[in-house]
Amino acid sequence: MPEDLIARDMTSLDIFWRRACRKAGICTVYAQMPFNPPGIHTDLQDEVNTMNTEAILQKAQERAKAAGKRHAGDLTPEEAHAVLREHPKAILVDVRSHPELDFSGFVEGCCHVPWQRYPGMTPNVDFDAELRKKAQPGDLLLLLCRTGGRSLAAAEHLADLGYGHCYNILGGLEGKHDTHGQRGKVEGWKASGLPWRHK
Repeated sequence: MPEDLIARDMTSLDIFWRRACRKAGICTVYAQMPFNPPGIHTDLQDEVNTMNTEAILQKAQERAKAAGKRHAGDLTPEEAHAVLREHPKAILVDVRSHPELDFSGFVEGCCHVPWQRYPGMTPNVDFDAELRKKAQPGDLLLLLCRTGGRSLAAAEHLADLGYGHCYNILGGLEGKHDTHGQRGKVEGWKASGLPWRHK
């Protein structure tokens, strides 16, 4: 069987499995996806492709330490994607509100624990308890929000609670808006051409 057909069948099976897990409320380990999506190629992706998980996390730690942050580190979307592909127990935690997942999309296989409640964007008083159901302090956690602000706040909070391997994803899913007021084109997961989907 040609390799492209095998890859297509495996991708279909992977999508089916992750959708089934999501419906059941199960966090899944991130899929082994190709790093460079079709038609997307950057020098940053080349650099990350040559780094192992340990080197990527070390770079993220240095980045956060230089900025005076308490959490483990700050990852670019490309670095986060590489860690999720290569590290068998890494958990992607999306801290956006429920409506944001519905309207802006999400990364397959993520766990959802909102940092703030919609409407009003008030603090989620159950955040700690909800996260404990999905992850433990020793787990490798990668936090994602819309632009990187809430995930940073959540990462700092979790660091204070003893989560020693909690990383923020810079730029979030959509990043800052461009000159036309549109997000997902300047920075963040979407702008990097990484895989995501709508419900």
